[in-house]
Amino acid sequence: MGNRLTGKDWTIREVLYISNQVYGSKVDNKARREKIDVVGGRITLKKNLKWNPETKSYEQSGRDVKLVFKIKSSPTSYSKTDTLKNHYYPVTFLLHQWDLGFDSPFKWRTGSNFKWVKTKKKISEGKTPAEKDRIRAENLKITNMNIRRGIQAQFLFDLMFVLFTEKLLFGPCTCLKKFPKERNPKGLIFFDKTALHCILYLLPKLFVNEKVNKFISKESNTETMEI
Repeated sequence: MGNRLTGKDWTIREVLYISNQVYGSKVDNKARREKIDVVGGRITLKKNLKWNPETKSYEQSGRDVKLVFKIKSSPTSYSKTDTLKNHYYPVTFLLHQWDLGFDSPFKWRTGSNFKWVKTKKKISEGKTPAEKDRIRAENLKITNMNIRRGIQAQFLFDLMFVLFTEKLLFGPCTCLKKFPKERNPKGLIFFDKTALHCILYLLPKLFVNEKVNKFISKESNTETMEI
């Protein structure tokens, strides 16, 4: 299952609609966490996309448009297991038909292509307080390293294999390629909070579409919003 897109693939609008249906009911409310945790972001790569000064809009210049964003978050909506103040994650989108905007078939990936490094031992395995402290320190070092490498754990464990099976995943499948029976037993598709920030605030600026921007703004209610 490569990165090649066709007109039969999922669209951004479809995934956003499903996301809004399941947030806060079937899955944790990522729209709420996006508002609390995500600080902002910027685009770091545009491929097959050029600015037309005459039309004052971006136009597609190749088969698929590739966009990479770098998103900064400062998580406070959950109990952290790391000691990093800020998290930085790349978010990659591949869009097949730019002029369709949110109706374009697409693939996406939140996080880098690095493989997750598992902690070696559980703290409970330590036989003495000193050994428990050593294991705790080693685990913290690994956790911080995974985050510094741009691996978004929730996307990796909850969504990656589901998106892989649905041909929605951009890039390699770096998880264990097992269905997330505990974390996402129904195999639900939804935007994680990091990708959601791109959809709500960054992509509309590139589309330069007044109708889209009217609905997708910081004043929008993301739980009931339609585009």
